[in-house]
Amino acid sequence: MLQSSFGFIDYYDRRYAALAILSLNGRQLYGQPIKVNWAYTSTPREDTSGHFNIFVGDLCPEVTDATLFAFFSGYSTCSDARVMWDQKTGRSRGFGFVSFRNQQDAQSAINDLNGVFSSSMFLTYVSF
Repeated sequence: MLQSSFGFIDYYDRRYAALAILSLNGRQLYGQPIKVNWAYTSTPREDTSGHFNIFVGDLCPEVTDATLFAFFSGYSTCSDARVMWDQKTGRSRGFGFVSFRNQQDAQSAINDLNGVFSSSMFLTYVSF
């Protein structure tokens, strides 16, 4: 009989946590695939209402919040990334939003990444 176990790892930097999710989720540990995902807490997330949000379109269906955040995490003020999901089907709607603490990084992301192809996404439309 297989027992279910779990654990938590606390990363100082969210970018490293996103990288761990991308590289470890689904890997085999003692012959069993492991699930690596964000932990959810009852404490509220960072308030991003005063942050600068950009729209990211034409996302591949496999893109998750973690992969979207990891893609933009090269910008030090990237604070959050959300893929929009269809509540009925549970599938990605093909777009999302990324938040930045300052407008300069948000604008740099738009300038640098608009039209960029990655193995997991093709960003044909990135804007405020």
